[in-house]
Amino acid sequence: LSGHITPDQLILLFTCDVDSHQLAVKFATPLTILPKLRLCAIRLAATYEPRIASLARSVAFLCTGQIDRSRLPAFKWLDLPREIRLLTLQYTDLITPMSEVNWSPSLKFHLIYSGLVSQVGHTLSDVYDGSNDFKQCWQHMDEGCFCGRYHSAYHGLCDCWQPPIPLMLTSKEMLADSQEIFFKGNKFITLPDDPPGVPKLGSIGKRHPASRFLRDFMPKAALVHLRYVEIVFPVFTSLPFPFFAEWYPVHEDWLKLIRFMNKELRVNKLTLSLCAADATPDTEESHRRTHITPTEVVLIEETYLRIVEPLAELKGLHRFFAHVAEPMRWSIHHHADSVEELDEMHQHATGRQVKFERMVMGEDYSACKAGKCLERVSQWR
Repeated sequence: LSGHITPDQLILLFTCDVDSHQLAVKFATPLTILPKLRLCAIRLAATYEPRIASLARSVAFLCTGQIDRSRLPAFKWLDLPREIRLLTLQYTDLITPMSEVNWSPSLKFHLIYSGLVSQVGHTLSDVYDGSNDFKQCWQHMDEGCFCGRYHSAYHGLCDCWQPPIPLMLTSKEMLADSQEIFFKGNKFITLPDDPPGVPKLGSIGKRHPASRFLRDFMPKAALVHLRYVEIVFPVFTSLPFPFFAEWYPVHEDWLKLIRFMNKELRVNKLTLSLCAADATPDTEESHRRTHITPTEVVLIEETYLRIVEPLAELKGLHRFFAHVAEPMRWSIHHHADSVEELDEMHQHATGRQVKFERMVMGEDYSACKAGKCLERVSQWR
């Protein structure tokens, strides 16, 4: 084959999924004797394995005559001033494409991509979203998947975001720098395991996911770096007694979490967003709520109060945004006879959120002036 290849002309797409680094070396190394290729994409394993992925990248670089910077002599990173190191790290995968990271008890850290329309139909943006360049690269390829996010592979067209674990494992100093940028530069959204818009009895359990994330999962030394936390409550199910009652273990855990945040987080630099999810459109719950009873509406509004009132303990909180679902939304949508009725519902819901925000921040507080009105809707919503 080598004798028939014109340098800088051939495009080679090589796929050979193996299950060990040793086998990957045997299959990939012979490619390096080929004349210089125009483009080389290599996939050596169906799943991501760091050593095999690094091999795929190195061989692809050798085949195309590029400089594999990972093979160059070690750069004395720690000799740089810390300010320069932190600034440089802001341009790595430590900052996600949308600057938001989701966390749930089962999935831990993960991203949600919703594009221009969210999970429940909200318009996230009406302009081009650059984050689309950092996901699902295979949609732009006709020759198969060489995505380095999911496979041990390298393709020059793959810019998909990958968990920045290698950066954090480099050294203790790099770990400290990386954690600071990661937790300062992204919004962290705590979600239940089940979809927030589909009610499920006991979906939170005895502890809210936010409590598990902040009190158990987060590195204690990194808590001070958090700048934006979004706490999501799932849509409340119909029950003949109060939701989130004071005698529930999860309510006591909620109070403990607030005290913990006051003590361990820099609340004067923290933006806290509280979301009470609405029923997902075209589900059993959204249809049921078209005939919601006045009693249930009162129960839901009382639940909102039990959640929000304790947050007033967070003295000096930088910003607080409330996003709570209107209990009557589906009923009004179903029975409304005019646009005016829908506008009235929107104004009522907005007024409730303003009330909650001032309950936490003070009567002179305006969330809109603090930036709420300019924010992009979180991808899970």
